[in-house]
Amino acid sequence: MLQKVIHTTKEDFCDKYLEIQKHHDTENGSKVTLWCLGNLLKMLHPFIPFITQQIRETIGLEGPILAQKFKGQFGDISKNYKTQLFMDIIDRFLVMKQKHSYAKHEEVDICFFAPLDFLQYLRKQEKILTKLTNASSIEYLENEKELEKYYTESIINITIGIKVQHKEVATNKKEELNETLRNREQELQTIRNMIPRLSASGADPEVIRQKKKEMTKLKKDIEELQYEIQKQKANK
Repeated sequence: MLQKVIHTTKEDFCDKYLEIQKHHDTENGSKVTLWCLGNLLKMLHPFIPFITQQIRETIGLEGPILAQKFKGQFGDISKNYKTQLFMDIIDRFLVMKQKHSYAKHEEVDICFFAPLDFLQYLRKQEKILTKLTNASSIEYLENEKELEKYYTESIINITIGIKVQHKEVATNKKEELNETLRNREQELQTIRNMIPRLSASGADPEVIRQKKKEMTKLKKDIEELQYEIQKQKANK
């Protein structure tokens, strides 16, 4: 139960609702926030009683936590089916990213193929949509054939799609860098083993000097490759 409450608090309340409220507050936004927070504190109370009570007092809620009521505050609030569908779409995008092995924070191109009235609604919510899905671009498609370049799923009569930019190119570059690094390290080890044998066999000093130069250059190449690999990891 505790894990479910923590998940709901983070994923639904913090990462979605509060993020939306930052960009698009409404007349009833604060009331709903207080209602959600009060109920989350009530569910968390058996696990962390003192902290939940302290938070309630800080935000001005009084009386016993299990007796708190919010009746009378929500008479003018009604559910909006477009808002509910919008949140379902956000959830589906996050599931799709996980399904196709994309990190939650990774940027994606997304698209919609939907009835005109809902596309207009989505355009109005574009800032929120970009924030919650971490979209680098959004396409509103008029031709179903254009969906071929996306991973797609359908929700009622709406088709959504995701496409990650340059993911395959980035992956190939990382593999190439690692392969090159392995080859350079093997070459360096070969020369390290070779130089003592050349010295012991009385080889020309110039040959030994050339091998040492090669070794110095390989060390520099390895350092640069290691730096590039670390830079890619940091960017990711």
